[in-house]
Amino acid sequence: MKITVGKTLYVNVESVAIVDAFEAKAPYCQLTGERQVVIDAECFEVGLKEGQFNEPAELCRIAGAVALKIGEEQPDDINIYC
Repeated sequence: MKITVGKTLYVNVESVAIVDAFEAKAPYCQLTGERQVVIDAECFEVGLKEGQFNEPAELCRIAGAVALKIGEEQPDDINIYC
């Protein structure tokens, strides 16, 4: 996983299945059906608190790392792609 930061947080994951899982479980996202999703950072945090990203374990691990970067950088959106 590679994370780069700007106004949008860019997260490059190694598995398309993880992109699909973010798309399926995010409370709000754009670009559905693509091999990337753009999730509003505030909605991502709500989903994280509600346990949306707890399973599978790899998704939980990546969501935790993304949450740490959100805390540091305060982006508006998260672009997760593969």
